[in-house]
Amino acid sequence: MNPNYPIPLNSVRYFYQAAKLGSFKKAAEKLFVTEAAVSQQIRNLESVLGVQLFVRGHQKVALTQKGEELLPYVNTAFEALSQGINSISDDKNDDQLVISTTPSFASNWLISKLNEFRKLYPDIKIRLDATSELCDFEAGNIDVAIRYGKGNYGSLSTDLLMFDPYVLTCHPDLIENNKFTSSSLNKLPFILEDTSECANALKGFASHYQLKDEVLNDAIKLNDTSFALSSILARQGVSLFRLSMIAKYIYEGQLIYCIDFIYDDYNFYAVYQPMSLNKRSVNNFLNWLKPEMAKTAEYIKPLIK
Repeated sequence: MNPNYPIPLNSVRYFYQAAKLGSFKKAAEKLFVTEAAVSQQIRNLESVLGVQLFVRGHQKVALTQKGEELLPYVNTAFEALSQGINSISDDKNDDQLVISTTPSFASNWLISKLNEFRKLYPDIKIRLDATSELCDFEAGNIDVAIRYGKGNYGSLSTDLLMFDPYVLTCHPDLIENNKFTSSSLNKLPFILEDTSECANALKGFASHYQLKDEVLNDAIKLNDTSFALSSILARQGVSLFRLSMIAKYIYEGQLIYCIDFIYDDYNFYAVYQPMSLNKRSVNNFLNWLKPEMAKTAEYIKPLIK
């Protein structure tokens, strides 16, 4: 590329979204344009650079080696631009706080505790975005995300909040002598929350207990965690849950869980842009959130053998 040639910023923006989402169609939805417009902008950028950036597939696209090399620089550029704009803005909305988290964490933990935070900081206006989708910090609509994952969130800042493994659980009436075995589990139906985290955890348990393919294929998947939990409490099958979600029922004797194998690849993290710490509301929330989640971690700690 000729160094005197102006950088095609619009095409770079389209490349950025397509690379992040792995799809021209999803990038088009994100940018509110047609898929053809995304494809055209990518072709324009490839022509300017003289390299191919994507391998086009039927349903999705993948970055070429050159595309992989370019993406970190583009990431850094857009994040720096976003931070620069935020840093010179006169209105930092210090009394506004937008939190993104999953519906299950919102309903089972966060909402019940937010009143305590509001009592401490009554002037802070809170908006909760409960979604399983990864949030877009660049749009400037999210201050803090609470996510259950591996902590690999690129250049975003992450604070480990709590160790909370997946465990295998059911009603005591379904497992003889509270002993989870391959034989007993292959006779019971599985009722699972329909999330990628649960699906990955299931692979670990399936390998450990040698679960049959037909048992896994016949699993009932629910998009509402509360339905799955109600089903397990009603003796309808076996499930996987984060330990924090069912600890109360284990202590009360309503559920039992497998103690010889847990899936601990995921933990809870607070995720935010480094510049977000300039907002008073974000600092206050994080300083409140960490000790609150530490209390929950202490509550479930005796159950982790």
